[in-house]
Amino acid sequence: MHADNALTISDGKIAIDTSYEGIEGAEITISGGTIDVTAADDGLNAAGGNDGSSVNGRMGQNEFAADASVNITIAGGSLTVDASGDGIDSNGNLTIAGGTITVNGPSENGNGALDYNGTGEISGGTIFAAGSSGMAQGLNGPQASILYNLTAAQDAGTEVTLTDSSGNTVAKLTPGKQFQSIVISTEELKQSETYTLTVGSEVYSITLTDTQYSNAGAGGMDGKMPTGGGQPSGKGGMGGFAGGTTTNG
Repeated sequence: MHADNALTISDGKIAIDTSYEGIEGAEITISGGTIDVTAADDGLNAAGGNDGSSVNGRMGQNEFAADASVNITIAGGSLTVDASGDGIDSNGNLTIAGGTITVNGPSENGNGALDYNGTGEISGGTIFAAGSSGMAQGLNGPQASILYNLTAAQDAGTEVTLTDSSGNTVAKLTPGKQFQSIVISTEELKQSETYTLTVGSEVYSITLTDTQYSNAGAGGMDGKMPTGGGQPSGKGGMGGFAGGTTTNG
């Protein structure tokens, strides 16, 4: 699904079963509908002209220039992405204000479940994104979020569960592809609370001393990674490696 300029989805059911880049445009806005995207490269791509993955794409992609004025905005609806390249890729800004987003991102470290060159902010909605750790980026914004990079890649079908201090499930997903990085944000996450992240047989304790938690280092090609409180020591380099406290396994 391609637009040279603005592409807006406000309702309906869209299923893109096979594509190179699933949804692309200079300004992508999603406020409703049920959208399911499978892509050989990026699932959503704003301003693909400066994205190396688009060089061998179809004609017309590379007219987009990297520009902070191009955006992906998600304010509602249900979006599911399965991408071999970046799951959601904006050469400008990525803004999430609502909706339910699930990303099965790349297994290779040259891409990430989320990729933005400007700002990546979340103020509402729910996102669960899993992918490789080499280029992993998290989210900033008033809504709390977690970026957690694991020490080793996990097999497809490994269950991931986040629970609060009372044992209530905050998020749960079973990624359908190999993954080593997880991004979770939901309105149920609260600053100063402690959560338990269970990945297969491994159990990690995470305390949100700020609204953003990241155990990654500089992270991402442009270093645009949340650097809020709660970062454990021993941060990694590009994309980082897992920190936190392992309480089991």
